[in-house]
Amino acid sequence: MRHFSLKVVLVVTGIATAVMPAASQAPAQKPSFEVASVKPSTRRGPINTPPGGRFIAVGQSLRILIGYAYQLRDFQVIGGPAWMDDELWEIQAKAEEGSVPPQPRTFADLARPDAMGLMLQSLLEDRFQLKHHRETRQLPIYEVVVAKSGPKIRLAEDQSPLGTDGLRATPPPRLPNGLPVLTRGTYSIFRNPSGMKFEAKAIPLDRFVNMLINVTKRTVIDKTGLAGLYDIKLEWAPDTLQAVPLTADGPPVVAAPAGPVLTTAIEEQLGLRLLSTKAPLEVLVIDHVERPSEN
Repeated sequence: MRHFSLKVVLVVTGIATAVMPAASQAPAQKPSFEVASVKPSTRRGPINTPPGGRFIAVGQSLRILIGYAYQLRDFQVIGGPAWMDDELWEIQAKAEEGSVPPQPRTFADLARPDAMGLMLQSLLEDRFQLKHHRETRQLPIYEVVVAKSGPKIRLAEDQSPLGTDGLRATPPPRLPNGLPVLTRGTYSIFRNPSGMKFEAKAIPLDRFVNMLINVTKRTVIDKTGLAGLYDIKLEWAPDTLQAVPLTADGPPVVAAPAGPVLTTAIEEQLGLRLLSTKAPLEVLVIDHVERPSEN
C-alpha cells in the first residue's frame, strides 16, 4: 500500500454524495477500465499506476486492493472470508486513452479515491462480485499529544513549503544498502538488528502520524498542536502494537526486544505520548465477495 499538520488524520473518506430530493436521480456510473486481467499470484509486489492510465498490482490480497480502491486502511475493511487475506492476486488494467489526465496529487488528495481508484472499485464489483455497506463503529484509536516533559523533536532547518514533495511518480534513489535517499518531505521505515527504525527529513507531523497508522493498525489523531517541518529519528522494539515484516514475502521476524517499545520510545525520544482511546469511525463491511472468474 501505500503511502499520510496538524489535523485529524482519518483516512476513511468515501465518495461524497449530494443530498437529493425524494424523487432522486440514479447515481452516476462509475468509470471502469477499458481492459483488465485478474489472475492468482504467488509472489508479493507493489501497486503501481504508470502514465497512460495503467494500473498494475502484483501479489496483493483482496483486502489490500479494496483498501486501495476506497482509500481505506485494511483494518477499516471489516468481514469477508479468510482467503481475502491469504490469497494473492495480480491485476493488469488500462483505462481508455485520455480518461485519466495527469494531475498532481497533494498529500491531502490521498484521503479520497481518484479516477483510478473508482475504476478499481468497478473492477472489484464486477470481477470479485464485491458487495458492501458502510457503518460507523466505536473503535480503538490513538491520540498523539505532547508529553509533560515537552517536545523533543527537532525543527528542520529549511521550513519552506513542501508543495507535493514526497508524492513521487517514480521510486526515489536508493543507497547501496537498499534504503531510500531521504529528501525533504519523505521518510523511511525499516528493520535493523535492534528492532524498527524510522527516519524523516523535513516532514509535517501528519506524515509521522501516517506512519503510526500503518504500524499500529489503528486510526491516529494528532493533538500535539505542533506546526512546522521536522527531522525525526525514532527507534523501537516491535511489541504487540505492531508487526512489521522484515521482507515483503516472509513472516514477521520476531527477535528478543533490544530497545523500548513504541509507546515508550515516542515519549523518551520525541517528547510525545501515544494515548489509547475510542472514537466512532466509518468502516466498510463486506457483505459478499467471490473469487474472480477466469479472464
